[in-house]
Amino acid sequence: MNRYSVLALVMIVIMVLMIGFAPEDKDTEMTGYADDIHQSSSGYTFWIHIPDGDPVRAFSRTEIDTSLHTFIGDYSSDGQMFFVDRISDAQSVEE
Repeated sequence: MNRYSVLALVMIVIMVLMIGFAPEDKDTEMTGYADDIHQSSSGYTFWIHIPDGDPVRAFSRTEIDTSLHTFIGDYSSDGQMFFVDRISDAQSVEE
């Protein structure tokens, strides 16, 4: 093997390692009240009202009520809709 082949092999190994250890997208977490809940054939759309923040349009496949919840999920690519992966009851809003 010549030195260029070794250099190319080392670069490939480094790139593969960098891709393998790239940080994963962190889920977004917000605590608030669900409001204006509408059921569709694929789930529920609603607004999340966050203290000291603008309401956020959201979608969940699981049923939701209007009590205080912590919503965990990700925004759509255009940032207009929050897709909820998990919902848990929240005792209080911490800031």
